[in-house]
Amino acid sequence: MKREPAYEFVDMHCHILPAVDDGSESMEMTRRMLQTARENHIGAIIVTPHYKGGHHNAEPEKILQRIEEVRNAVPEADSPLLYPGNEILYDSTVADKLQAGRICTLAGSDCVLVEFRPGEEYSYLREGLRKLIYEGYRPVLAHCERYDCLLKNKAFAADLRRNGVRLQVNAQSVLPGLFSPVYGFVNRLLAEKMVDFIGTDAHKDKGRTPQCLAAWRCLVRKYDPAARRGAGVWPNGRARGLGPRDCRFESCHSEIRQNHMMAVWFCRFLLSETTDGGQVRSMTFSLLTILDMIGTVAFAISGALTGIRQRMDIFGVNVLAICTATGGGMLRDIIVGRFPPAMFRNPAYVVVACVTANIVFLVVRRKRAVPKTVITVYDKVLFWFDTFGLAAFTVDGVMMGIDQGYGYNIFLISFLGFTTGVGGGALRDILANQMPYIFRKHIYAIASIAGAVTTGLFEYYLPGLRLPGMLSGFAVVILLRFLAAHYEWNLPVIKM
Repeated sequence: MKREPAYEFVDMHCHILPAVDDGSESMEMTRRMLQTARENHIGAIIVTPHYKGGHHNAEPEKILQRIEEVRNAVPEADSPLLYPGNEILYDSTVADKLQAGRICTLAGSDCVLVEFRPGEEYSYLREGLRKLIYEGYRPVLAHCERYDCLLKNKAFAADLRRNGVRLQVNAQSVLPGLFSPVYGFVNRLLAEKMVDFIGTDAHKDKGRTPQCLAAWRCLVRKYDPAARRGAGVWPNGRARGLGPRDCRFESCHSEIRQNHMMAVWFCRFLLSETTDGGQVRSMTFSLLTILDMIGTVAFAISGALTGIRQRMDIFGVNVLAICTATGGGMLRDIIVGRFPPAMFRNPAYVVVACVTANIVFLVVRRKRAVPKTVITVYDKVLFWFDTFGLAAFTVDGVMMGIDQGYGYNIFLISFLGFTTGVGGGALRDILANQMPYIFRKHIYAIASIAGAVTTGLFEYYLPGLRLPGMLSGFAVVILLRFLAAHYEWNLPVIKM
């Protein structure tokens, strides 16, 4: 049985008024849209016809007239409450028109729903929204998932929110879409508590309709702790954290504040702020640190052993260990434009690699096992250290890409994980003048790719489960490497 909410929603972005913009075409279509809205537990709608400079736009008086016509044509029991608003295409005259009362704010509040053209530069978005804030308005950026500049760099979305802009996404964008950059982007915003409102942006009675239940169920399934535990009901019949106290639309019409919860689509309500959540974030951070150290030590050992086998002196062994331990991370940082790379910003990795290399060198030298005894155990030792280092650095590379704001792009974060995992080993083999290990042994690169994709898919589809995603990616790499070695799996080659 599908879950049903114990409360009503407020749709703050909907083109439901008949014959005022590219939304509803007739009163009959509006009636059908209102029926769909009621079926989706929508109890109030802020109507938002388009306002575009230089176009024939509905003035506030006409919007109020249309609202009254809908109220008279549709029985009160069948219709959500309707309140005036506009979806405003920004230009330099918008602030003046708002001051003059030629454009509607959202339900008479100081909040304004603002859109831009998808290809606009970020600097234009930022300056326009800042101007509205300066004039005393609180801008809500409509369907923020549509803007190319934000999709390419999620840090811009965070910058807007820090400066007082609220972000709205469309309900349809919350639903899963295979390898959709928009879905990944929206899920990253949700996971990081950056979404303020979700609206239907409904235009018709078919296709873009005022449906929100599917999105609500998706959000509850992913982010509500009670839902994840399989609870049948929420405390006091409400989703955790919901209630009138959550209202963030302080200046809205008092009737809306009293009878509905403007915060129902204020998505932070599903993202627990409890101590448990803090422990999970702390565990994730600690695990990343542990993975970093595991990878650094493991790859430093494999680099040192390779140098010893190639009869390098202690300096050569140290250089090879450092390159193996930090080379993949350096390539990863170069790809995403992080300068200087991590190995230069945090010398601890180089120090750990050097200490590890010198310990290995001294142990082998003391046993006088160069290279005869080392050769007998070399492949097995190198295999396991390489495997753990590969798994650790693969997951670390994916998580770094996610933290840089690229969680919506599975291909990129998977490639970053793969590069971090295999880059150091490939550099080691090139410096040691031997065929890179990734091209000749035991499903090495394929294991890294599989682990990276596993971690990336967890982040993409289940962004609230970061820790299980990291552990799953780590386990996939180790399991594939073990099975490949045990059953002697290798990719096909052509023997000449």
